Amino acid sequence: PYWMAPEVIACEHYLEADYDARCDVWSFGITAIELCDAHPPLHDTAVNQAIMKIPRSPPPTVKTPSAWSAPLNQLIERCLIKNYEIRPSIRDLEEMEFIRNVPENFKQVRRQLMSYVDMSRGGTAHTSSDVSSDDDDSSGSTDEVDGEMTLRSGRKLGDVVVHDLAKLEQLDEP
Repeated sequence: PYWMAPEVIACEHYLEADYDARCDVWSFGITAIELCDAHPPLHDTAVNQAIMKIPRSPPPTVKTPSAWSAPLNQLIERCLIKNYEIRPSIRDLEEMEFIRNVPENFKQVRRQLMSYVDMSRGGTAHTSSDVSSDDDDSSGSTDEVDGEMTLRSGRKLGDVVVHDLAKLEQLDEP
């Protein structure tokens, strides 16, 4: 429920409540916060409490707004307008500075994300030559050394925790 728009929650409780496609704009704003903070707002709150808090609390923001660009903060603020009737549509968001500045070439975004992930794991930043010009999975983020896959940070691929439910033998975690 952490991504649910207030008007969607209201429809669960009041039959006369209504919503439209702008509820997805709310979810997009929450997803943007999740990308910035690594968790959606209220992630540490019980589901039932979150459902009560979302419509009653002020719109969430990133934990440290000064760590992010003004255009991103403005985008999140616009996405999380509580009254869906005045919340912008997806088309309206396309006119916002943050969206207008998304590179046409998604390979540039891919390089930046790979660099950020490697640096956050203690590795080195990628350069433009580190990424294949193809759109396949040969992203240049691993190398084969002595028959073993290693990350650019030097960690063996076998040391990396895999977050893939299909590969879990049991569905319980410590």
